[in-house]
Amino acid sequence: MIVVTDACLPLLALGEAPVSARVLINYELPSKETYLRRMATCLAADGIVINVVVGGEVITLKNIEESSSLVIAEMPINISEIL
Repeated sequence: MIVVTDACLPLLALGEAPVSARVLINYELPSKETYLRRMATCLAADGIVINVVVGGEVITLKNIEESSSLVIAEMPINISEIL
């Protein structure tokens, strides 16, 4: 599992290897570009992303989902269902 900020992401342009975490947690919803970059550089192929969103961020998350052909589902009550 990795809790991400931009500061901890590998810089692929500088030759660092991707992280390949199984779970990625966004405590603050990033921009669409940053969201996609985090998925590409930090997430394993079978990994999941957990987004902590508040209020108006739901609209932003839906926009990310629609504009990038992702399926972002609401997290179930029992997190073990997705792990």
